[in-house]
Amino acid sequence: MIATALPFAAASTPKILTYYNFNSPYANVDWDTYGQYKANLHTHTTVSIDSSEPVRNMVEGYYGAGYDIVAITDHANTSKDWDKYTSAQGAVTAERANQIANGEGRDGKAMIQIPLCNEQNGLSNHVLSYFADYNAGLLASNYNTALQNVNNRDGFSFFAHPGRYTSAPATQAQINNYANFFLQYPNSAMGYEIFGVNDGETRNERILWDRTLMITAPQGKNVFGISNDDAHSTSAIARSGWTMFVMPENTVENIKTAMGSGMFYASAMMAIDEGLDARNSGLPTPIINSIKIDDNIITVEGEYYDRIDWIADGKKIATGNTIDLVEYKDEIGSYLRFQLVGEGGISWANSILLERVDVKLVNTVAEASVKKLTGNQNELTITITETYEHDKTNIITATFMINNNAAGTYQVEEYKVYVDTKGNTQIRACYIVEDCKIKIEPEADENNSIIIVKASVEKTLGNTNKLTITVTDELGNDTEETFTIDNNIAGTYQIGEYKVYVDTKGNDQTLACYITQ
Repeated sequence: MIATALPFAAASTPKILTYYNFNSPYANVDWDTYGQYKANLHTHTTVSIDSSEPVRNMVEGYYGAGYDIVAITDHANTSKDWDKYTSAQGAVTAERANQIANGEGRDGKAMIQIPLCNEQNGLSNHVLSYFADYNAGLLASNYNTALQNVNNRDGFSFFAHPGRYTSAPATQAQINNYANFFLQYPNSAMGYEIFGVNDGETRNERILWDRTLMITAPQGKNVFGISNDDAHSTSAIARSGWTMFVMPENTVENIKTAMGSGMFYASAMMAIDEGLDARNSGLPTPIINSIKIDDNIITVEGEYYDRIDWIADGKKIATGNTIDLVEYKDEIGSYLRFQLVGEGGISWANSILLERVDVKLVNTVAEASVKKLTGNQNELTITITETYEHDKTNIITATFMINNNAAGTYQVEEYKVYVDTKGNTQIRACYIVEDCKIKIEPEADENNSIIIVKASVEKTLGNTNKLTITVTDELGNDTEETFTIDNNIAGTYQIGEYKVYVDTKGNDQTLACYITQ
């Protein structure tokens, strides 16, 4: 095998390779071994002023519905262990709390309580908080106060049903306000409740979600989405939406890690913007089974879906299990998310943050190898290795059927490669050639370094011909050389500082003539 590098000193516009750096919330998920755990993160009991349901009824309701995780988020009241509520509030007994924690009656499948939860700000501007021993109070309504105090206690917060407090959809000023909170508290302000109850207040939250990401994603801040029942009674349990956590096992520590990194996705049985309502269908809701990233390609596998939509900057840009980011680079900004839509509902994945990088081509190498076949036929394989900035490479390969001792130029995508073979297995020469630029208009821009190359062949005695090659540089200076050649010869000839490839046919025809690098 012979390999020759092509120095691009004479190239006009360098070739560009696009690749992406990814920041995926699912980067550390082992989809083969991790489990998926169903959670309701917005639950009310009689402790809230707008619910009369005892704590034990809500806990038992979710346990009976097969949930794995529950957060009690009463208005202006930080949650306690289920057996620490008063009898008037409907406390779960200590014995029963232990049974639930050990999965009794569910083959050991426990239901875990997220500690220290609250729906902050009793008046308006509700914030769901987790893992934070803080209560803003029933008369509070200030977003920043709640977010700051949750942040100071190393907890997490999500904006609850923000559509209740914004226009439909939100104005740019409102979106900017939310985006600023996410950027101000990047480690604790996690996201939006993008679905709740019957989607009436949350139907525009996916618009708000996208438009917020368009501001925060370029600055490296992801915004996650959760889906909940926002249940105030047992009749609302498992009736609309939930959040699926993806973790190695169901523990409080793993829940906190997953919540902080976005290792979950939101699901619902309905979505008004999709014209979907499967609440009474009994059909399963889509499940995400895996997300794989390979170079610039993302592939998703799942169940119970009819299509997968890919969304960038609030627009659906593609459908299907796989997306090649380079194909859609003009439509993709700093994030990409997807949703699985089926007859039984919809599931929204958290966004993958993207950084687009364009690098220039710095070197190209052509390699060739030949393999003997039967008779007079051989198989020629040409490989082009493009090397770009940042040590990125791109490999292009093409195969051709040739005769023994063949020499010629072969098209490998945009490259022309000259290969001279000997016998069945040897390569004498292999290099990339570049067409010469022909000066058609005499008044062409004087700044263009245009070189003219001409070749003519003249029959002489016997089996030899006379080849004359003339190179005219940009100043009009001619350099001419004459060579004695055989019939039907292709090869490269040195004319002053230039290498010129000429392919001849018979005694007097020139098939190709151009300067090589």
